[in-house]
Amino acid sequence: MNQTEKGWKEELKLSASDYKYVILTVIAGLVLAIISYISESFFTFIFATTYEIPVWAISLFLISFFLLLSHFLYQISSHKDNSDVEVVDDSKEEITKKDYKTDVIDSVKWEWVWFSNKIRSLKPLCPKCSYELDLKFAKKADLKSYNFDVYNGSKNDQSFSSTYAICKCGFSCAWYIHPDDVNKNTIKEIERRTRTPEYIEAVEKYS
Repeated sequence: MNQTEKGWKEELKLSASDYKYVILTVIAGLVLAIISYISESFFTFIFATTYEIPVWAISLFLISFFLLLSHFLYQISSHKDNSDVEVVDDSKEEITKKDYKTDVIDSVKWEWVWFSNKIRSLKPLCPKCSYELDLKFAKKADLKSYNFDVYNGSKNDQSFSSTYAICKCGFSCAWYIHPDDVNKNTIKEIERRTRTPEYIEAVEKYS
């Protein structure tokens, strides 16, 4: 089948809506035929004793009635079609990776900015009061007896370095790794989440 033949066959295809209007037109035509049949007797019965109704007047009446009927049926059909259409909210913009600028990782809230597709200005925040945490370095042995709210890692691991933060609201947390490694691991986790739907969930939750 060549393109020309395929093209005009596609044009001849009727949608479900087109078929509906064809059916409505046929019904209206049948109604018009019935009215045409009874109208002459009706007008003769009403006006025969006074004056004769000209054919053009009856034709004008029938045409007007047909147009009004078609318009009425079209309005009903259009209203039904519109009520079946699902309303789509176009105001929502698609969430991209650059919208992802805050999340909770290792029980700590983190904020950052994107610059040249890289994470910059990474800041740890208290998950309770959003105060910016000051990550401090200490030997693991010095913190081993401290009762932190959150432990990231194990007290029994082989690392001798630890990172801790104590917020003014009383929240405290510790990582049994160096502060530089805390930032590196957090950035890796953020990048990992951008490759999954997790970052979209975070944007919707924290934005």
